[in-house]
Amino acid sequence: MAQRIELFLTSDMVIEVSNLRNTVTDALVTGATVTADVLDSDGNDVTGAGNPISFSEVAGYNGLYRGSIPDTASLSLGDVGTLVVTADAGAGLLRTWTIEYKVVGVQ
Repeated sequence: MAQRIELFLTSDMVIEVSNLRNTVTDALVTGATVTADVLDSDGNDVTGAGNPISFSEVAGYNGLYRGSIPDTASLSLGDVGTLVVTADAGAGLLRTWTIEYKVVGVQ
C-alpha cells in the first residue's frame, strides 16, 4: 500500500523524509539533495507550492530531511494528489518515490 498523508488547508505544512538509508549498506544517508513536487490528481504541479520543494538536512539527525509546503499552495478541501520525492546522494544513490495526500480542514 502506498504511503498517505494529510495536508491541512491554509497551513504551512512541514514534510519530512526520515531514516533515509542506503539500501545496500543500510547506512543512514547524509549530504543528500532531497526535493519534492506537489502534484494534483491529474499529475500537474500545484500552483503556489514552490515546486520543487527543497529539503534541508536536520543537523544532528542523520537521515532526516525537512521541507515545507507553503500555505499559498492552491489546495482545496478534499483535494487528493501526490508528492513525488527525490533523494540524490551521488553515484548509485538516487531514489524517487510517491506519497499520496489528501487535503483536510485545520484541526
